[in-house]
Amino acid sequence: MLLKLSQTPTALEADCFLKTLTSDDAVLLSDSALQLAYQANPYPARGYVLQSDAKSIGGTLNKSWTVVEDHEWVTLLTSQDKQISW
Repeated sequence: MLLKLSQTPTALEADCFLKTLTSDDAVLLSDSALQLAYQANPYPARGYVLQSDAKSIGGTLNKSWTVVEDHEWVTLLTSQDKQISW
């Protein structure tokens, strides 16, 4: 499953994600959720940030988030059986 976070999750939502995401899943940060990229990925899923978003927010992202280019994002998207935007 691919979870696209566009906002910072509430404590209840974050707890739900911790309980349901696995190492086979992926999380992509966008919009106001990009601030999460400055801290360690709290989820068991692999964490991603688009290169264009990483450039737009500046600073040094935590190493637990992988920066991907658009073509890598498309591959990631098509490799997941489910996509959820939150």
